[in-house]
Amino acid sequence: MKLLIAFLSALTVLCVAIPQILADNGTATNSNNTVQTTNLVLPVQNLPVSELQRDWQAKFDLLEQKKQAAAQPKAKKPKNQNALTIGDQVFTLMGIFNQNGSTFVLIKDEQQTLSKVTQGDTIGNAVKLIKITTSSITLATPEQTKTFKLFQRQSNDKTS
Repeated sequence: MKLLIAFLSALTVLCVAIPQILADNGTATNSNNTVQTTNLVLPVQNLPVSELQRDWQAKFDLLEQKKQAAAQPKAKKPKNQNALTIGDQVFTLMGIFNQNGSTFVLIKDEQQTLSKVTQGDTIGNAVKLIKITTSSITLATPEQTKTFKLFQRQSNDKTS
C-alpha cells in the first residue's frame, strides 16, 4: 500500500510540475513576439432624446446666446451730460439764448464745430430744429422727433 501511495504521489507531482516547466519554457521562447489585440468597435446607436434633455439643451442654447449678446459692443453713449442724440448723430447743447427778441440755440456737432441755430434751421445731416422754448428744444429727422428738456435729467430716448 505504501508503494501505491508513493507511486500516486509521484504521478501527481509529475502532472503538476511538467506543465509548469513546459509553460515556463514556452514563455521564454515567445518573449520576443508581440501581443496582438483586437479592437472592438460598437456601432453608434441613435437613442431617443428625452423631454428633459431637450429642455436642458434649449436653456443651454439660450444662455449661450445671452453670453454672445453681452460680448457684443453696446451702443456708444455720449461722453457729455448735455449730449443730444437723435438718429446716429450726437450734438452738445451749449445753451438757449434770447437776443433782441429772437431765440437761438448754440450747439456743437460731433466735430466740435459751434453753430448758432434758430427755429427752422437744419443741423448736421437732415436734423431740423423744430421748436425752441425756455425749458426745451425739439429736434426732428425724417424718421423721428425728439424733445429735449433742460434742467430735468431724464432719459432722452423718449420720442414725441
